[in-house]
Amino acid sequence: MKGSAIEQACLQEKKEQACFLFEQHKARLKRKGAPASASWLNTVEGWFGQLERRALHRGVFASVGELKTAIRRSIKIHNEKLAKPFGWYKSTESIMTSVTQEKLSAINVKEGLTNA
Repeated sequence: MKGSAIEQACLQEKKEQACFLFEQHKARLKRKGAPASASWLNTVEGWFGQLERRALHRGVFASVGELKTAIRRSIKIHNEKLAKPFGWYKSTESIMTSVTQEKLSAINVKEGLTNA
């Protein structure tokens, strides 16, 4: 046997991930029902809506190549001019303090030590 059991497990997982990605690329996607939590899907749908309104609406494309060029140009403009990085407004300390307080309050409720 080559390597330890952990190394073999990691290699096996990488092989499975590669196969999964290859199969997803190769196969057509079939959707069966909506996901239980789709907040990220709303963001993606909104982005495609913007793409359609800004780049594709009322466009006339003589070939697939022209369509791809229009989409890529729109993505480039979006990334250069419209995309905004997410900014944190709270410090790490204030977030961790809040998390610690919530944990303590949950423990107190569980043990019946609330100040009610």
